[in-house]
Amino acid sequence: MAILSPRKTALALAVALFCAWQSPAFAHGGEAHMVPMDKTLQDFGADVQWDDYAQMFTLIKDGAYVKVKPGAKTAIVNGKTLELQVPVVMKDGKAWVSDTFINDVFQSGLDQTFQVEKRAHPLNSLSAAEISAAVAIVKAAADFKPNTRFTEISLREPDKKAVWDFALNGTPVNAPRAADVIMLDGKHVIEAVVDLQNKKVLSWTPIKDAHGMVLLDDFASVQNIINASSEFAEVLKKHGIDDPSKVITTPLTVGYFDGKDGLKQDARLLKVVSYLDVGDGNYWAHPIENLVAVVDLEQKKIIKIERGADDPGADGGPPL
Repeated sequence: MAILSPRKTALALAVALFCAWQSPAFAHGGEAHMVPMDKTLQDFGADVQWDDYAQMFTLIKDGAYVKVKPGAKTAIVNGKTLELQVPVVMKDGKAWVSDTFINDVFQSGLDQTFQVEKRAHPLNSLSAAEISAAVAIVKAAADFKPNTRFTEISLREPDKKAVWDFALNGTPVNAPRAADVIMLDGKHVIEAVVDLQNKKVLSWTPIKDAHGMVLLDDFASVQNIINASSEFAEVLKKHGIDDPSKVITTPLTVGYFDGKDGLKQDARLLKVVSYLDVGDGNYWAHPIENLVAVVDLEQKKIIKIERGADDPGADGGPPL
């Protein structure tokens, strides 16, 4: 028997490995064409991650979350097993997949994190059209006033038993879609229920001893009130601030302390903490210390300025 030299042995081994790689992979009895995984999937828009400890690839694209190991005949797509026509192959530290891999995995039907519902669920949020319809129905009501503001419009949920019957048995909910509408008439809160199918108001209820939501235009009003207040401007000067327009207000709800702070429970008030815009893009880093303005949203004015003992504008005296 002939004995090969070390050089010939190494050459024979290299040829064997080369031939082993060149041996084609097969899919459904036919030869598979292999392409580099990283470039192919990145061109496809997928994120490719390698877990060296688990010896596993994670592929992420839109609604698909795929885990696959080199040499494995299956992949896990969104938690479900998918058989691969051709396994992932490693060569020189790089992964190769068949040119059908993307279609096999990402068109498998398992990549759908969300599915389009075949019938509307009774707890679906109100659509834009339904919200517009609710507004129109309320505005047509006899009790509606021109200055009334909408604070919230949401689905009025149907009976819970009917919802469970729909979810478990597929029984349609035999009730029209309805909306809960919350409004502000000045400082007074009003709650209404609107039948969207029959286009009518089912109930209209003023809510006593309640405060409504703070709205975006309230924030704008507070800023304008602060900027226009000569009283607040005088206090700012004692803080070394001559331009009130550089003051950024952050209105906060007041709370009620049994009248001990001199504020009325039924008034629509906001306490305003202020910051100084010095032009560095971060006014949060420049709070105006020991200075809080109380703004009455109905009167559109500052009714009280609270100052701490260390406030240079306090002069040791009581709040203005």
